[in-house]
Amino acid sequence: MEKLRVLAIIFAFLLAIGAAGFYTIKSLENDEVVADDVVVDDDVTDDQASGDENDALITNSSNLPSYSDILVDGVTIGVPFGNGRGVVALGDAIVTMHSVNGVVYVDRHTASGGGAEVSSVQLTTKGDNGYATPNSLTEENGLMLALWTGKDGMFAMFSHDDGKSFEAAQKIAERSNGNAVPSSCIWMETSSDPRAMIAWVDPEVGDGGPMYESTWNNGVWSEPEQILTDIGSEVLSSPSLNCEIDQQMMSFRYDQGGSLSVYHAVQTNDAWSDPVYIAPGADPHLAACNNTIWVGYHHGGARLSFSEDNGASWTHELLDETGKFGAIACEGSTVIALYGDYLSQKDANQKAEDSRRLGARVSFDSGTSWEDWRAAGEEVNQGTSTCDVSEDGSVVAYWRATGAARVATYPYED
Repeated sequence: MEKLRVLAIIFAFLLAIGAAGFYTIKSLENDEVVADDVVVDDDVTDDQASGDENDALITNSSNLPSYSDILVDGVTIGVPFGNGRGVVALGDAIVTMHSVNGVVYVDRHTASGGGAEVSSVQLTTKGDNGYATPNSLTEENGLMLALWTGKDGMFAMFSHDDGKSFEAAQKIAERSNGNAVPSSCIWMETSSDPRAMIAWVDPEVGDGGPMYESTWNNGVWSEPEQILTDIGSEVLSSPSLNCEIDQQMMSFRYDQGGSLSVYHAVQTNDAWSDPVYIAPGADPHLAACNNTIWVGYHHGGARLSFSEDNGASWTHELLDETGKFGAIACEGSTVIALYGDYLSQKDANQKAEDSRRLGARVSFDSGTSWEDWRAAGEEVNQGTSTCDVSEDGSVVAYWRATGAARVATYPYED
């Protein structure tokens, strides 16, 4: 995979105990790493086949790096699950969230000399936070929210400068015994009144449990409140949020005696509607734009459902019969869907990493037509993925590979 090697940004993480992490990669042509120490707030607390190129998109993407690679050999790298989203595409930077051996970072990728420059902020330390997990990274109107889980619970951190720095962590909830799989979102109640929401489940063990939410208003997070109690509330999982000023939406998984289904609910005036059945499936991811709601999930392949009547009815599409859905994002009429593209159905059922390629479909006409995108070519061992579309239409994919976290801007391809 010669082009990836040529384009890769290779740098070493400086992980001194108790030290803050900040590093800048000067350019692809210069391997020198210049590190500057910054102070991490002591109040940070504990915690979990390619399509045709699109001329307009190429122009829109010119301010962003076409490819960026965080390479760390011999360690465990984590990125947020699709339902939580882990990348934000801004007009002049791509901001991502990842962990290295249980330490969580937020990185800014900017175009530099035909390559990329990466700067990083370290959010957690093993001494205080244990082995931490990155959960989600979201942004709205200049306000960015990073959500992570450590040994003492789930924590939120805000940034007011596009991820260059973060405020002290605020504890949202105690750590769950099972998989909380939280999701977050931000919306503007007015031009000067941002709000935020976090949704997660609290299972006794494994997957599935009661659903909880916490909302942020006037600088304060509310106490966790159980929601959607009228539906088998002990077996819900994988909430995915999308929030707008007039309504907040959630798609989630519902386990009905071992039969998994995807449901959708809407909150208006602080009250959730009765959930609406979408289709059989698991691990949904939600996006909404241009009067269309998109929900991706997997059930006998990677699938996509969309609604043009605010969830009253749904149309269903099969993206890949051997795929596992990863993430979806949209802005205006531009939509991107990522999925794990396995070499066989058997490999998909077994989630065999050595058979998993990164599959993607991109549409510029609200799903009327789609283009295939192979950001990692035919390379396997491409793991958890997430994506975003900037306000100017730039399409960004972010995913985990062996010893690496990778970023690509469409139409980059191997």
